[in-house]
Amino acid sequence: MPKGKGYTRLTHNFVRSVTTEGRYGDGRGGLGLSLLVKKTANGRWSRTWSQRLRIGGKLTTLGLGSFPAVTLAMARSKVLDNARRVEGGEDIRKPPPAVPTVDEAFDQVIRNRQKSWKGRESLGQWLRAKARCKPLGSTPVSEVTPRDILDLITPMWHEKTQTARDLRSKLSIVMEWSITEGHRTATNPARTGVTGSLGKQEPVAHHKSLPPSELGSTLARIRDSDAWWAKRYCLLYIAFTGVRNGEARRATWDEIDLDTSTWTIPGSRMKAKKLHRVPLSTQAKGILAYAREHWDGNQSYIFPQERRGRPMDSKRLSELMRRLEIPAVPHGSRSSFSNWAASKTHIPEAAAEMVLAHTPPGAVIRAYRTADFFEYRIPVMQEWADFLSKTMGPVVMEPETPAADPVRVTPAPRPRPTPRRKTTSGATVGTAPSGGRRLALGAHGAQLSLGDAAE
Repeated sequence: MPKGKGYTRLTHNFVRSVTTEGRYGDGRGGLGLSLLVKKTANGRWSRTWSQRLRIGGKLTTLGLGSFPAVTLAMARSKVLDNARRVEGGEDIRKPPPAVPTVDEAFDQVIRNRQKSWKGRESLGQWLRAKARCKPLGSTPVSEVTPRDILDLITPMWHEKTQTARDLRSKLSIVMEWSITEGHRTATNPARTGVTGSLGKQEPVAHHKSLPPSELGSTLARIRDSDAWWAKRYCLLYIAFTGVRNGEARRATWDEIDLDTSTWTIPGSRMKAKKLHRVPLSTQAKGILAYAREHWDGNQSYIFPQERRGRPMDSKRLSELMRRLEIPAVPHGSRSSFSNWAASKTHIPEAAAEMVLAHTPPGAVIRAYRTADFFEYRIPVMQEWADFLSKTMGPVVMEPETPAADPVRVTPAPRPRPTPRRKTTSGATVGTAPSGGRRLALGAHGAQLSLGDAAE
């Protein structure tokens, strides 16, 4: 061993050739590294590494392996890494957690985020994203590379634009979770350089909608279809109130106040997590009245599925519109309202945006604009409802009255012959009904007199 003033450092030749039992430290600056040399029962020499350091205020000895599997350079690298981790507050005595696969990481992220989701749609989206990652499902998250992400997303990047974006976004969230939990030390492979490598996408198509002038007649087709009543009238309710389809599908009776014509949606069901009040037009209340006729007293949802106890599924609404060959989606009626309101100069833009429950742009505007313009929105919603009704007709069609049976004329019964009596003059007299006339005939049939029956 080379000797110096105040310390002695280990060398590779010494570690390889030492045959004297004992513990040899790596000298000053060795970060607690030492080599223990012992003779084994079969006459061979054992050389093992260990590190002495303070963890949580207590001196601890950590084993680092044996020579020659762990060389002097490798041992020094390990003690330096341990010292840094301890300095960062980590308890390196605990075994490192097992690295999860991509599938396992997806499951954990879903569990972590599920409590904040408003409905089943988010769960379905995450499960579909997990299914699309099947080629990477069994890969440990620590081994996923940007190349893996590119191979997965590139085939759909230009063909299924929104699907590819959503998949990359969810993969990025999973990888961020892996880094936070210590399963990855590298950068996020779903973010670093991936977007630039995939190229520019075409603009994402917005929800298909109808011109405002065509929406009323389309709603009439939906109303008159043979679909389950809740499907039809949920779509009508969305159009007449301007809300998102999820807010209408999960609407409950305790949110409705018909006395004030107000529907109050709690913040927990709103996209912006803020309570939203909706003025109910006459037509919207007509829809609610129709739904109330189908209420069994036990169902809390206004528009339930055929299966009791569950709200209407968004797929059911979209399927109905496709079956009727309507070139729009349920959400599109909001766009139709927006275009109609923009053409009305007397409707304030802020009021129209509040109908759609849009969040004002910019943090400063959001901080100052706290009014919900409810009073302004009352006439706006009634005007919108009247506009739709011009081409739609009533929201609830009255059942047709069945045609009356033809009137059968029954001939009047023939009067019974009245008894006759002879007068002293020989004439025969008949008694007329009450209030009528009596006719006296002579013996030869000649009319003798015409008097009142009351005589």
